[in-house]
Parts: sequence; C-alpha cells; structure tokens
Amino acid sequence: MKIPPSVSVLALCFLSLLSALGCVSCLTSARAEEFYALGTAYFDLKKYDEAEKWFGKAKFHRRTRNASEYNLGRIAYEKNRYGDALRHFEWILGKDPKNVMALRAAAYAAIKNGDLEKAETYYDQVLTLVPESYDEGYNYALVLMALDKAPEAEAVLVKYKNAENADALYLLARAQKKQGKPEAADTFRACLLKSSSPRIRFDYGEFLEEQGFYAKALNEYKRVLDDSSQDKPDLSLVKFRVAAARLKGDSVSTEGIAALREALTGGFKDQRAIDGLLASTAVSEGKKTEIRKVLGELKPEEPEPGGSKK
Repeated sequence: MKIPPSVSVLALCFLSLLSALGCVSCLTSARAEEFYALGTAYFDLKKYDEAEKWFGKAKFHRRTRNASEYNLGRIAYEKNRYGDALRHFEWILGKDPKNVMALRAAAYAAIKNGDLEKAETYYDQVLTLVPESYDEGYNYALVLMALDKAPEAEAVLVKYKNAENADALYLLARAQKKQGKPEAADTFRACLLKSSSPRIRFDYGEFLEEQGFYAKALNEYKRVLDDSSQDKPDLSLVKFRVAAARLKGDSVSTEGIAALREALTGGFKDQRAIDGLLASTAVSEGKKTEIRKVLGELKPEEPEPGGSKK
C-alpha cells in the first residue's frame, strides 16, 4: 500500500501492527487518534476509499467517534451517496441536536437526497441557533421556494436580505411574483440595476404579463432575445412568451400567431402553457380558433397500425 507523505511516522508504525492487534472494539485513545490521523491524511489527498476505511476504524472510540462520523458523512457526500451522508450527520445530531456544523451538513445532504422537508427543518434549526447567519437564511429561502412556500420564503428573505446581493433580491422578487404581489415590480427593477441577467429580465417580463402589462412584458422579452449572453432561458420558451404577450395584448394583429408558430416549430412543447394560453380571458375567441388551427397543422402525424403513417 502506498502511504502519502503527510502520514506521521507513528501512524506508519500502527499500520504494521494492525494485523496483530485486530480488534477495533478495544481501541486505546492513542490508537484511535492515529487511525483518525490516517483518515484525515487520505481525505486531504482526496483518496476517499482509504480515508473511509480509517475513519471507519477510528469511530469505534468515543474520543474520535463524532469527528469520524462527520468525516464519513463528508466522504459519502463527495461520492454522491447522499442518503449515507445524511445518516452519518443525523447520527451526530442524535447525540448533539445543537451541533450547527452537523445541521448545516445534514441540510445540504437532504437537498441532494431530494428530501426538501428535512432540509427545511434543519435550516430552521440552524437559524434558531445562529440567527445572524445570512447564508443559511438564503439557502433556507431557496428550499422554501422549491417546496412552493413563497410567503414563507419571502418572510425569511425580508429578515436576512442583503441589499447589496443580487441573488437575494432576485429570489425575493421570485417569491413576490409567485404570490402576485405588485411590489415584485420594484424588486425586479432593483435586481436589474445590479445585474442585467436575461433570466431576471425574463422573469420580470412574465410578471408584467401576468399583471396585464403586455407591451412592457413584450419589451422585456425582446431584450432577452437580443441578449448575446449564454445565461438565458430556452429560446423557444422566450418566443412562446412573446407570442402570448402579443396575442393577449392585440386581438387584431397577425404577429402573435406568427410568433406562436415560430415558437412551436422551434421546439416549444409545454402543453400546460399552451392550455393556459387557450384558457386565458385576455385572448379573443377568434385568436383561440387560430391557435387551435396552428396546433392542428403542426401536430405530428400518428402512424397507422403496422408502422405506416396516415
């Protein structure tokens, strides 16, 4: 076995004695600390399999148990075993419920493991213990938004918002937009003063469209389309929203139908959004008839039995 140079000479001596000593359940404190040192050395070298083996031995002594469990959780996280990582961090919390470091780690692992409810619980506990933690407040709000809890997310962001942080302002704008709050317009504008991201501009356009300001929404969508950066929504989605704003704002012009056709031929396939457009009271019945006609024209032909097309 190749030993990294950072491993102590004393640790190397213990390596040679392992086969003779055998029983990890009867570890002395010194031996457990050497095992822990080996695990740390391998972890620093990103040799996670070796590190996991030594932390696995060190955890059998009370003095190195918590730290070893924590590092085993970190290793599991690095190896994308998020369920295992969460179990290690939760073991620590079972012994020490107010361990902020383990609470934060458990929240991250829970998010990666798809357990947003647990992440919400852990962030709530972190902020109870460390109420001034801006980063945890922002992460907590992200989880709440993912859980479709926009009012709760807004409340957290208002409490922890950093006026100089564009990401926090953007998340606050999204939370307000989700609730249909008029103040979202001011928050979006504040975001755009700090960042000209086309994603922020697109969301602002959607908010304006939802509020019935179709011309202003169309202007924002056009600016997104003209933006040369890579950080923007799918073009077919933006073109669909252009079509929607035109169809809602002008019952006479043919530009809305032309834009819709362009979006659909460009790959737009969100049936829920299409159904929403057809259900909108802002779209005239005449335009809805034209929309259905376009949808019928562009609907893929269904193959006949045996594989041939009609």
